[in-house]
Amino acid sequence: MRSRWIHKPILHTADAGVEKRATRLELFFDLVFVAAFIQLGNGLSKNVTVVGFLGFAAIFTPLWVAWTGFTFFVNRFTIDDIPHRLIVIVQMVTVGAMAMTAPDVLEGEHFGFSVSYGTAQLLVALHYLRAFKQVEGGRGYSRYWGSVFALGGIIWLIAAAVPTPAAYGLWAFGVAIIFVSPFSKHSRALNEELPLDDEHLSERYGILTIIVLGETFVKALSSLTGSGQDPWTLVQ
Repeated sequence: MRSRWIHKPILHTADAGVEKRATRLELFFDLVFVAAFIQLGNGLSKNVTVVGFLGFAAIFTPLWVAWTGFTFFVNRFTIDDIPHRLIVIVQMVTVGAMAMTAPDVLEGEHFGFSVSYGTAQLLVALHYLRAFKQVEGGRGYSRYWGSVFALGGIIWLIAAAVPTPAAYGLWAFGVAIIFVSPFSKHSRALNEELPLDDEHLSERYGILTIIVLGETFVKALSSLTGSGQDPWTLVQ
């Protein structure tokens, strides 16, 4: 029986014959991201222009990549001990910091968001570093993706010290590295050797989408209630 305090990650693949379901920690992680998405949406609602939308997309994309990075790690490795939870909690803090500093980016201040996002990426790399040290069968996968997220995180931390617009170029480069990495020959070979659990990924993306839609509906109802509109407004 594994200790709840500390234990080694377990490599999980689609052909393992074990059903993998979203944990409560993953669901809590989703809620933090949804809160960040809502903050971005609030900012967009105050500036519904092409420039406002482009700014929204530029901030939303790194947040989405940060969520995806952790989700794919959990899809590949099963781990739920104290060190893992502590790292995830720190990740949640960085997501909160990204949400708080996102409005500053739209005003030209990029330092806080750069540091927050760079730290979030390095924490994903830390997950892979632990798996690399403790899971022999997954070392190739952990080395590759740990290096990708570490490089992306370092680039974003460097961007914090670079003035705009050069910093935004580094942002794009750091995110692009993660976007193109799954298409490399080495990455495709790793996925053939250790296939992803598509059922788990489908569940994770589905849950996040449902939470976002639910929060959006609640926000819409709150806005209508505060404006004194009758229930037929919602139907219309």
